[in-house]
Amino acid sequence: TVPAGRRDKRWKLLGFQDEDPRTDFRGGGLLSLKCLIWMMRMDGPRVASLIHESTGQGQLGPEQWYPFAAAVINVCFEMSNWLMLDQRRDGG
Repeated sequence: TVPAGRRDKRWKLLGFQDEDPRTDFRGGGLLSLKCLIWMMRMDGPRVASLIHESTGQGQLGPEQWYPFAAAVINVCFEMSNWLMLDQRRDGG
């Protein structure tokens, strides 16, 4: 089930690094949140499968787990830098 509140240990099951997902969004901002929402709306079953794999329960195995949501947030953060979408950063 999806966590109802802001602080919940189940957020970590979705790939956030903490029980409060806001801490992960500090770097990626609103763009990363919109990307996660878009991914779920466009292909929820595939994202659910990726989340399952990222926990080490799928073909990757427990030694190759990664925090899915944090990974998406970091990719969005880097892409916004490469595309120079955030004028507070120097693009490099």
